[in-house]
Amino acid sequence: MPKFVNPFAHLMGLNKSAKAANARRAEEEEEERAEEEEEEEKAEEEEEAEEEEEEEEAEEEEDEKAKKAKKAKGKKAQDDDSDDADASVAKGRRMEKKRVAAIFGTPAAALRMDLAAYLACKTSIPASAAIEQLNIATMGMEPQGKKSGRVSLDERMGNLPRHQVGQDAEQPTGPAAGVNALVSLYNSHQGKK
Repeated sequence: MPKFVNPFAHLMGLNKSAKAANARRAEEEEEERAEEEEEEEKAEEEEEAEEEEEEEEAEEEEDEKAKKAKKAKGKKAQDDDSDDADASVAKGRRMEKKRVAAIFGTPAAALRMDLAAYLACKTSIPASAAIEQLNIATMGMEPQGKKSGRVSLDERMGNLPRHQVGQDAEQPTGPAAGVNALVSLYNSHQGKK
């Protein structure tokens, strides 16, 4: 037979199981509170750890910013140095262009273009010294009475002997005339012109 349990026994304190249930509930509640407190402590610890990590990251970022600032200052200084270097290179190029233009601009350079090119491009002597060398090299070459220093094609060809070639040519005289006559006789027999 089943045992009869008074439903109001817990109110009268007659039921031991009710006390035990109350005790168990109290223990469970205490355990739940302890677990909640532990969870809260863990959450607080995690928050503190996160805050510490954030602080460390912030410090690292500040350190990186400081390093970048140093690099930027160093780079700016290098850029300033490179700007100075670029300016000096550009100045050197301008000076070299002026030197070459001065050498090629002389009348003697027109007479000895090969020497002018060598002095301008292959040497580093000053323009005044190169011009002096050109003038010395072309001293006997300047045509008389010409101010420009250039010799025309007619003047250059006027000094060469004239050769007449072909049928209108003058007939040679002397021993060469006999040889030429024999050659022409042979060519006529062979049918050659």
